[in-house]
Amino acid sequence: MVAYQTAWLKYHFPEEFFCSVLNNTELEKYSSVWEDCHRMNITILPPDINLSYYDFVLEDGNIRYGIRGIKGIAARAEIEYITDLRSQAYTETPFLSVSDFMDRTGGGGGKKTMEALISAGAFDSFTPHREELFEAYLRCRKSGSYSELDYIKAGSKSTWALTHEIEALGTLLSSNGLEDYPDDRKLGCTPISELQKGRHSIFGLVISTKQKSTRSKKEPYMILSFAGRQGMVKIWVSLDAYTQWEEYCNAGCALKVTGDYNDNLFFASSIRPVVLDKYYLSLNSIE
Repeated sequence: MVAYQTAWLKYHFPEEFFCSVLNNTELEKYSSVWEDCHRMNITILPPDINLSYYDFVLEDGNIRYGIRGIKGIAARAEIEYITDLRSQAYTETPFLSVSDFMDRTGGGGGKKTMEALISAGAFDSFTPHREELFEAYLRCRKSGSYSELDYIKAGSKSTWALTHEIEALGTLLSSNGLEDYPDDRKLGCTPISELQKGRHSIFGLVISTKQKSTRSKKEPYMILSFAGRQGMVKIWVSLDAYTQWEEYCNAGCALKVTGDYNDNLFFASSIRPVVLDKYYLSLNSIE
């Protein structure tokens, strides 16, 4: 009976269903929920210091990421203090700037909380330059004056934002990190959203890796959570093969993976890194 009710809710009220699931699931187990949401075209809006609450909430038919789902955020009272401050604001945008947030919250809740919020992109509506914002925060924290945080300039391009967002959220929400790469088909790849049973090459980013084993525990293997431009997929890699490709399989790495797709699982036979300034030299020969 419970299984029937769950299936009925998931089918008829998917946004409400998954919002409730996220609020009652540990962060480490979110990956399967992201896959279901991708498959059902449910949009997860990124965390925003002016719009997010401690819990996941519905927003215009979408799900707004809850701050409870950011790794490093533990205290409900601390976040609800911030949301209570927002409700007392007389402006259309509760927090007007990063320095306004810092001044009104008495320092943003400490280094651990600020690093988690910045890594998750909660201040992107003020500045998209997360690494530079965090470095400026560390400087301002010593002086106690936060005005510098409203004048953040872009620094050299790095993977800081990408890898820290994956670490904080367990996925990528604010962007997929693939904007600067050519279209999947130009790379000789099938978009993940169009995968059908058979042999393919796919392109995307590693989100996480986890070692598993068969029921007999005699055949360990690796599972990579992999995100493309439109969709996510689990990639199966034998442990022996993984040892050859391990250096390429860190979170945030862009890869071209060739293998066979069956039953929502991609069985890898070849993994190669895709480097922006070199892709045109190598991809045609990678198989």
